[in-house]
Amino acid sequence: TLVPRGPMILRSRRTGDELRLSGGRKSLKKLFIDRKIPASQRNLIPVVCDDRGILGVYSIGKNLERTVTEQNAVTIRFEIIENKGE
Repeated sequence: TLVPRGPMILRSRRTGDELRLSGGRKSLKKLFIDRKIPASQRNLIPVVCDDRGILGVYSIGKNLERTVTEQNAVTIRFEIIENKGE
């Protein structure tokens, strides 16, 4: 079991970023292309990491190489709040 190491951070993608999903290991670049995410929006998608690498990517999924148990589970919720000119 891998426990998050060090602080968890939220960042944009970086060259060479990869994660393992149920279909195998893939680069974020290929995953974004497969999901038809426009290139102009790819750097806006949050990537959750710790000192050992990617834990998960918003709208893509969690990194299956980072096993989670009830003892080390962390729930991350993304909420989009629209500014209505206030």
